[in-house]
Amino acid sequence: GVDEYIVLKEDGSISECSGFEIVTRPDCPSVHKRIWSNALLVPEVRQHMSSWTNGKCGIHIHVSRRPLSDLWVGRMLVLINADKMQPLVHAIAGRSSSSYTKYIKKNLTDATPDNRSGDRYEALNTSGDHTIEFRIFRGTLEPAGFMKNIEFVEAVLAYCKPASRSLRDI
Repeated sequence: GVDEYIVLKEDGSISECSGFEIVTRPDCPSVHKRIWSNALLVPEVRQHMSSWTNGKCGIHIHVSRRPLSDLWVGRMLVLINADKMQPLVHAIAGRSSSSYTKYIKKNLTDATPDNRSGDRYEALNTSGDHTIEFRIFRGTLEPAGFMKNIEFVEAVLAYCKPASRSLRDI
């Protein structure tokens, strides 16, 4: 059940409104979609919690670094932070740049270990050794919005994945 799937933690950014952070166990997108589409419809959750409306909550989605090359991560950094992408990213995410979600122009080489930013508050946080973190999303209790966030991360991963063959080979 959900009680074996999540941990509730204190979070300083929302403590003044008796807020807490929900941390899930690592899992594939299909499991997250199945569990959250049901959990977010529970009347007690909808009745006693707020997320989008208070404007103080975010959804941070972590992706394992294990299958990702530096080039793959670099392409995601460039895409998420590109000026031309900002209207689309902000529309999907439901929020724009803030002190917890900084958009900073990036180069492909910013994903290499020597060039990684140590600032965990960037829109795409690459400071961790085991995960990269999408910090762009405004919090939501709506299942459709929650699924949209997961699907956007999946789409970014698919779009930025380096091809296994070059154009010359094809």
